[in-house]
Amino acid sequence: MKRLTLVILTGLALAGCKKESAPEQPAAPATTTITVNGAQVAVREEEGLTRYSDEGPESGTVYVSGDAVIRKGADMASATIGRVGRGTGVNKKARRGPFYLVDYPVASGGMKPGWILQSDVSGQAPQVVTTTVPTVTTTTPPVGQRPPKIKAR
Repeated sequence: MKRLTLVILTGLALAGCKKESAPEQPAAPATTTITVNGAQVAVREEEGLTRYSDEGPESGTVYVSGDAVIRKGADMASATIGRVGRGTGVNKKARRGPFYLVDYPVASGGMKPGWILQSDVSGQAPQVVTTTVPTVTTTTPPVGQRPPKIKAR
């Protein structure tokens, strides 16, 4: 009887214990391998962008030289995810082929990453052109007087 009571109590004690599970780790991004010019390149989706194993590091600010398209991936077939206008400063993060991965400003505030063609940016900030309009002076006669007549020749 004592043995049966001990087995029941042990079973109840174990039933009350919850096994703690390890916190769930975020799933690693799915990676696909493609062949580019005979070389294997790992491609993965990260934060809504396409990232590549053959990216080179970049840093610094460059300026958009005309209206430019921001793309999801470093190729012309990738979806357009944004646009930036002339003179906009973007921060380089990486490069791949003719593209830079940049952080660009968005209308809602803050910065968002995307791919832009290297040919659409310049290291030079755009020049500010100031024009001066000449001042025009006009004379009006006092109230109640007529302006002088202009004689035609």
